[in-house]
Amino acid sequence: MYKDIFESIRNEAEKRNLRERTIQLYCSDVSYFLRWIGKNVSDLTLEDAESFLTAKRLEGRSPETHNHYRSAIKFLYKKVLKILWDDDTVPAMKRERNLPAVLSRDEINAIKRFVRIRHYGLLSSRNKKKKIALCRNSRFKSVQ
Repeated sequence: MYKDIFESIRNEAEKRNLRERTIQLYCSDVSYFLRWIGKNVSDLTLEDAESFLTAKRLEGRSPETHNHYRSAIKFLYKKVLKILWDDDTVPAMKRERNLPAVLSRDEINAIKRFVRIRHYGLLSSRNKKKKIALCRNSRFKSVQ
């Protein structure tokens, strides 16, 4: 149904040396968008893209998925259809950034044991006794 659109996406993407997987995903996402909107390609507006992405956000899609759809649709609008794209009208979703968890004493001790064992395995035959002695004598300060 939209074969000429997908060929145009492929041509524009190949001009920009995009990877094959990226091209496939763009075509897949654009196909999903066009089926969801149900309009002719020549009748698309920026509000259509905004309403699609808002619906996906309200469905609970992750910011990464939302931004992936947005990138494919933006590529369609700007590079294929030559429609002016406004980042203020169709903003990207901010990704959530979580603070790292603090490790427990047991987890820290497990890491210390792993590092110690790993160093034994990586030692070469040259100066082996000296290196093993250094590894055995190395002590980690305990975390308080």
